[in-house]
Formats: sequence, structure tokens, C-alpha cells
Amino acid sequence: MSFAQARSADGTPIAFAATGTGDPVVLVHGAGGNAASWLLVARQLAASFTVLSVERRGRGASGDRADHSFQREIEDVLAVIDAAGAPVHLVGHSYGAGLSLYAAAQTDAVRSLTLYEPPVGLRKVRVDFWDDAEVLVAADDLDQLLLQFLTEVVQVSAEELQALRTVPHMWERTLDGVRLLPREGRAFAAAMPPPDDVLAKISVPTQLVLGGETTAELYFEGLEVIENGIAGLKRATIAGQRHLANTFAPAEVAGLITRFALTA
Repeated sequence: MSFAQARSADGTPIAFAATGTGDPVVLVHGAGGNAASWLLVARQLAASFTVLSVERRGRGASGDRADHSFQREIEDVLAVIDAAGAPVHLVGHSYGAGLSLYAAAQTDAVRSLTLYEPPVGLRKVRVDFWDDAEVLVAADDLDQLLLQFLTEVVQVSAEELQALRTVPHMWERTLDGVRLLPREGRAFAAAMPPPDDVLAKISVPTQLVLGGETTAELYFEGLEVIENGIAGLKRATIAGQRHLANTFAPAEVAGLITRFALTA
């Protein structure tokens, strides 16, 4: 993947991969991921859209600062939206869905908003998980941390875990952002569920997407706050999928984004 860069409000360079032609779609990945998390979806979307896949701060070609905050990352998304040069269709997965939601409330340059399983109930994760995660980061045991995060927090199926381990380069790509999990987990839990005044500012067509096989409580606890707070929000389901549909069902995810964008 080749990257361009936007400049965030605090001066941090934020990389994004751009492909395709047409109206811009901005994709924001989740915790533990990177721009490559959207690679298969971006390939599908590029036939109809200019696709900008954000590389969130602290990863790959993006910069970072010690004073991390959720608001800083919202500003990163806004910087890429500005770099698109036209109003965008904004799509976020997991942590990226939370950032996208807040970003949509702070700009007029969003045409539609797609949120895939924001973990609104992240507070339900045991409090000391992030402390344990810091110990593993300090020991440079990122492989073990990724395994614990996927099984305990994301709650992937055994089949998905096996696929992530065996598909060439997939596990290694995911390891890039694992060291940032403690700060991101705490930041997200503090920002969710979003307050009513943030939700009330979102007036663009919005869809909330869930995997048909998703059962983990952290994706449902408090979800009604978002559903009730955004006027006209629609819920969509991708049958047979859990939290990682962008990896395991890219054609279905791209089709859902495309259909929603074309009617926005």
C-alpha cells in the first residue's frame, strides 16, 4: 500500500492509502488494526469510489505524540476528511466507528455515516485487562496480547482465530497496533456511550451494522443510546458474520456501504 499524509490539528502526520475514482469514502479501522484491515473492502469499493483508508496514529507511516486522547484521534479523522477535498461517506469499524461517530458531529463534510459494531459497552471488559495488557507490552509479548484481546475482548470464533493465524501476513499486520491497545481501550471506554448532545449533531444518513452471529455484550450494552440519539438511524445485519466482517466478508461489507452511499 502507498500512502499520502494529512496533518492533524496537533501537527501529527496521519497517513492514508488512496485508491479508486469517484466520490470519496473514508475508512477508519479499529483497535489493534491498521489501514490494511480495510484492504479487501477497499478493493471492492474502488470500482465506484475514491477510497481513503486511514492509518491511525502510532502505526505505520502515521506519526504519534505522547499526549494521546480520543479527541486527538477524532481530529486525525477530520484531517483525512479535509484531505479528501469533498464531502465523504464515512465508515468506521469498532474503535474506528466511535471515532467516526464523533467526527461526524464535528464537521459538515460528511454525506453518510456507517458504523460497524462500535463496542459501546467496553466498560464491561474487566478493569485490569488494560493493566495486564501494559505488562505484556512492556515484555514485548505482543503475540500473547493479541491472542488475549481477540479471545477475551473481541470474542472471535475459534474458526476466525485459526484463519487469522494461518492466512499469510494477516497476524503480523495486526500486531502493528497491538502495543497501543491499553491507551485506546481506556480512551474508548471513557468516550462511550456518546452523550446526547454529540448524537444530536449528527444529521446525515446513518446506518449501524452488526454481524448476524455477534453475541458479545460489549457490542450491545448501551447500543440503544446511539440508536435513539441519531435521528433516522437504520440498522443493518450481515448474516453469518461476527466482529471481523471486513476481513471475512469483504464483498458483503463493500456492497452494504455502496448501497447506502448511493442512496444518501
